[in-house]
Amino acid sequence: LSSLVDIPKLKLSASILLLSPYLPLLFMGEEYAETNPFLYFADHTDAELRDAVKEGRKAEFLEFHVHGEAPDAFALQTFEKCKLDWDKLNNTPNSEMFKYYKHLIQLRKSLSALGATEREALDARLIEGTKVISLLYGHPIEAVRCLFNFSGDAARIPWEMAGNWKKRFDSEQIEPGDIIPDVIPNITPDQPIYIDTPMQIVTVPPFGCHVYVKRGVE
Repeated sequence: LSSLVDIPKLKLSASILLLSPYLPLLFMGEEYAETNPFLYFADHTDAELRDAVKEGRKAEFLEFHVHGEAPDAFALQTFEKCKLDWDKLNNTPNSEMFKYYKHLIQLRKSLSALGATEREALDARLIEGTKVISLLYGHPIEAVRCLFNFSGDAARIPWEMAGNWKKRFDSEQIEPGDIIPDVIPNITPDQPIYIDTPMQIVTVPPFGCHVYVKRGVE
């Protein structure tokens, strides 16, 4: 994915993966935006099997490789291309993504509601007239609402739920050099978002993610 989209979109994809229900699965290198491909490679010693695999892959991927054939699964250079390049962490875009994943993982660990696995505890919907997905988690201790904006434009969302909601996470307020705390504090601890009418608006930035928390849910 990191070879197809830019950093803001990568952050959005990371946000919805790590803040969605159930156990997230990260592919190796995804956490720092590795661009090296993961190709199919093998080391079969049986010549007949090697030939069968080569011919089978040619037939299977014929329509996907207009400009040449699929990489040779038995060539050493195919394997070498797939190795992770940890030196990329010395580059700002890659270190920025690595830091962002750490923030998301710590956030997931710090909010009990995000660990809920019961279908009844989750409300997921596309907010009408927008490209924003809303995930609302219910929990005896807290309620958590995640907003994911899949648009290149900022989204203005009417807040329809009453209560003392605090913004806990904002994808635009994390800098590459930020220190990861043991417990992520509220971004605006002295200015909770208190909403009791549907007329109030929250603005989610382009390809951005917000997380709001309400404590003391019955």
